[in-house]
Amino acid sequence: MLVSKRYDAGFFVPLYDRLGTLPDKGVQGEGGFRFGLKRNMGFVWGVRLILSHESIEGVVHLSLDFTLTKALVRRRHSVAMSLPLFSGPKTTVPAALSITLANGAGPRRRQGYAKRDIGGIGIAVIDREAAIAELREAIVEGGHVKLAFCNANLVNVASGDTTLQRSLSTFLVLADGIGVDLGSCLLHGAAFPANLNGTDFFPAFLAMETRPLTVGLLGGRPGVADRAVEQLARRYPQHRFKVISHGYYAPEEEGRLLDGLKADRPDLLLVAMGNPLQERFIARKLNVQHCAVAAGVGALFDFFAGEVPRAPEAIRKARLEWMYRLWLEPRRLWRRYVLGNPAFLMRMTRQYWAGGR
Repeated sequence: MLVSKRYDAGFFVPLYDRLGTLPDKGVQGEGGFRFGLKRNMGFVWGVRLILSHESIEGVVHLSLDFTLTKALVRRRHSVAMSLPLFSGPKTTVPAALSITLANGAGPRRRQGYAKRDIGGIGIAVIDREAAIAELREAIVEGGHVKLAFCNANLVNVASGDTTLQRSLSTFLVLADGIGVDLGSCLLHGAAFPANLNGTDFFPAFLAMETRPLTVGLLGGRPGVADRAVEQLARRYPQHRFKVISHGYYAPEEEGRLLDGLKADRPDLLLVAMGNPLQERFIARKLNVQHCAVAAGVGALFDFFAGEVPRAPEAIRKARLEWMYRLWLEPRRLWRRYVLGNPAFLMRMTRQYWAGGR
């Protein structure tokens, strides 16, 4: 349950009043439509029902305001209840309770951006600022976003796995790397607006976000997340970082971890288990109760902890960081790049000739 923001402007059109009036009990009601503007949601409309009770002496007035609203711009639903208290016929006591219950059933419907099909994965056509706005909205409004970064490797891993592709259709999927840009140019005639790899995206997000966030780290080798938290706390002291667990926990520990996430509900949960384990974990195990944003981040903890160096800036600008990583870790990454890159290009070529746009 989250405290709701009030309408910035609006009006109420009563359709009927004094529903079920009980003079001896002092209960009355009215109902109608609610229209207005709400911060971060645009124009909203809804159904409003007001029930009130006033004592016979006229001293205490208790009003229950139940509103079901729908935002036309974001297509978000919420249920709001408020309990303003009044003392005397005219004097207001400064006490009120406003609660919003967000609709957490089903995937969140995002209408603010288009998607391009790259190998069966819908990647958002979106720049960094708009992507950050999506995450910020989920955090502020009490929503839930599942976030994935799609590179050529994820396309290869998800090929032929329709279950994984269906799961990713409920994610905000960001373009990561030169491979998906080449695929987008071939299939859709243009590159993506920005290269949104997680290694650059999250430092920018954490630096730009001025409100204090709670950030959980789950996954990686034992000890790596702890070292990453130490570095993150130094670089972004306005946020609170917490290690949930390394990625090698026993299966019987998973229930306890999920219960802990429900109790703490971090604003941002970084899941570092590698493709496709992290995407499957996020899709199957996490929902609005566990965190506001759940992101699959691969080897991000290694970079944060200083275990693996970033490529020099010139190599990153040339979009050749994958070659630098292959040079650093050839035994671990040769299959992904030496075999995977040609396989990805063949998939893009087949999709192009099949007209799969």
